[in-house]
Amino acid sequence: MKSAEKIDDQTVRFKRLFDASKEQVWSYLVEGEKRSMWLCGGEWELKPGGRAPMHFDNPSLSRADDLPPPRYADETGSVIHEGQIQQIDAPHRLVLLWVEHDGSRSEVTFELIEQEEKTLLTLTHCKLTSEDMLSGVSAGWHAHLDIWLAVVSGETPPSFWSRFNRLATDVYAHDIGSDA
Repeated sequence: MKSAEKIDDQTVRFKRLFDASKEQVWSYLVEGEKRSMWLCGGEWELKPGGRAPMHFDNPSLSRADDLPPPRYADETGSVIHEGQIQQIDAPHRLVLLWVEHDGSRSEVTFELIEQEEKTLLTLTHCKLTSEDMLSGVSAGWHAHLDIWLAVVSGETPPSFWSRFNRLATDVYAHDIGSDA
């Protein structure tokens, strides 16, 4: 398990090595149908300033009996976040502005680097507004990245909510924040 690296009080970073080409990993980031298999759907305008709606349906990434923790109990269906493409250099780098329901804004950077026949993904999420947000985002990204790796590898992905719950309780409540 590769936990988040806490860069500062507002930033976490993940690194994952995919046994796939940079172009294949990139396609699972920018194509809505493929992205919905590990994170969220929604068609993005792949240009600076382009809209990037994020249609989350975490129950579809989970077993039927896999329920969210109480703080996410209202997320039993589709949840939509707005986003905007800040920078794009296909298939190397994408910077995404992420708008939360409370209006707060954070930024996610995806960087892909080829390493022999594999691809190193570095995901950095910055401008997070609280320890609570830092811990929840860390558990969420960790679970979604585990699913992404499995999907690209052709393996059965873990169920999202049980993975998230375990990470929030066992890893990020202690390592990153106090309330996941």
